[in-house]
Amino acid sequence: MDNSEVAAVLYEIADLLELQGTPFKPQAYRRAARNIEQLGTPLSHVVADGKLDDIPGVGEALSKKIQELLSTGELSYLDKLRSEIPEGLVRMLDVPDVGPKTAMLLHKELGISSVEQLKEAALAHRLRDMKGFGEKTEERILQGIKVLESSGGRTLLGEALPIAEAYIEYLKASQAID
Repeated sequence: MDNSEVAAVLYEIADLLELQGTPFKPQAYRRAARNIEQLGTPLSHVVADGKLDDIPGVGEALSKKIQELLSTGELSYLDKLRSEIPEGLVRMLDVPDVGPKTAMLLHKELGISSVEQLKEAALAHRLRDMKGFGEKTEERILQGIKVLESSGGRTLLGEALPIAEAYIEYLKASQAID
């Protein structure tokens, strides 16, 4: 697992924590993810050198999570968070212009917990009555849902990158390509 894949997992954890309304931790995970993305050295080398704690934003607890992720390819903490949040609410994050705070607000204020419910509420003009929302926000969300429906949605970097790398390796090994 490379640096960008680990960072993608940390960004997902930050989003899930924010959906839960957890203060401070999401920012800490995002900071660590950004610093890991910007490392000039593979994270596996940093771990082997025992210098994971030297990365700004990576403390003892996060260091253990990263080591678990690198050694097993999985993270029990992430699995736990995923199980605690309705899947539809997480899927709402795939809609452009809907971040964790917006999704959480829509869920709390209007009971929206899926993209379909969000679409119905926007079409019924129920979003514009919420504080901080208006007609333009409603239109942007509807446009974002349209994009999501036509594109099949976003794929997390941590999921897409291994697939892309496998294709690259296949193409490199192919005799048909020079």
